[in-house]
Amino acid sequence: MQKRSSRWGRLLAQRDLDSEIVDEIEEQLQEIGNSILNKSPLLGRLVTGLDDVQQTMPTIGRVEIETLPSRIDDLTRATDVIINTPEGPKLPLRMQGLGSRSLAEMMVYRVFADELSGIDESYTPHLLACFEELETHLHPHAQHAVMNIIANMEGQCIVTTHSPQIASEVDFRQIRLFRYSSSGIEVRCSDSLKGEKLIKARRMIEKSQGQTLFARLAIIVEGTTEYASLPVFAQAYWGRSPESRGVTFIDAGSLAGANTLIKILEDLGIPWLVFGDGDEKGHEALDTIGKIIGKPLTRDSQEVVILPCEMNYEDYLISEGLQEPIKQGIQHLYGAGAWAKHSRNNPQMSEDQLIKKFLNKRKGSYGSSIAEAILDTLDEQGVLIYPNVSWSY
Repeated sequence: MQKRSSRWGRLLAQRDLDSEIVDEIEEQLQEIGNSILNKSPLLGRLVTGLDDVQQTMPTIGRVEIETLPSRIDDLTRATDVIINTPEGPKLPLRMQGLGSRSLAEMMVYRVFADELSGIDESYTPHLLACFEELETHLHPHAQHAVMNIIANMEGQCIVTTHSPQIASEVDFRQIRLFRYSSSGIEVRCSDSLKGEKLIKARRMIEKSQGQTLFARLAIIVEGTTEYASLPVFAQAYWGRSPESRGVTFIDAGSLAGANTLIKILEDLGIPWLVFGDGDEKGHEALDTIGKIIGKPLTRDSQEVVILPCEMNYEDYLISEGLQEPIKQGIQHLYGAGAWAKHSRNNPQMSEDQLIKKFLNKRKGSYGSSIAEAILDTLDEQGVLIYPNVSWSY
């Protein structure tokens, strides 16, 4: 901000003040400076002491102290941006954090760009601004807000980012995804969806906080139970968290609601898998997705994991003989007496019926607890039990 050649310095140098006003202001500055000098005993003593310089150096005519800049050109170099906080002190921008300074620089650039297009030019230039990793030093909320600043800038803006928050704020049609491949770097985009389909796809992306756009693999499930439990199984199976492998889980609610998201993943070249129920709706959804992406999808497709015929996730876990760990997970989450009370209230039901009724009433809460209980269970050979559905990655 102290450099005249910077955007800030060049912007302030324009001033737009008439020469008469400049003369008037500089005269007032001189008067204020003299008043400070005359009323300060310390400055008076310094002036007297500096008179000795004239006696030792004959080439010097007079030595003075200037308490304020007497020229507007010098005054603009002292212009600062002061930030007020609701309950804290006023601090100049130079004393703020890197994130605040970066945001201020962007705002200064925006004003500079607006002014530039009308200064001594008979044409409007095409402005191109490039921003690298805007998220650096910014609070997550500020990361969401910063794209609004860029959207209001003149000209074309190119942003590189690793931030899901920033990526999720952008129209999918403006995104370019860069990936390494065997033939070099590929650049992919998605501009085939419009209107309501685009809105539905954005909702799916927002569920994952934008991480899907950076994923090495997106796993799409159709329920909160699967969304909570599959990452637990995946971490045990791979020996590390799914996130460390670049895997993102997405709850689409149903496979039928995931077709627009899968179209975008296909366009961007992001690998994906679907995990669905074995009912008729699941197979119909596969047919629809296949038509949208231009290739048939069946139970045997490498992108598809479908449960056995007419089974949902809870049915499948019961069919695998996991009743005991399921009950342990229930008691761990809902309390030791929860299962006993449920059994007493439904004496006519079998164990499998009791489990299904208990789980169906509490969807969305028990997924991770039951998964952890299953992983604590060993078979007769002392081997960790997994449900018999898996994929390699």
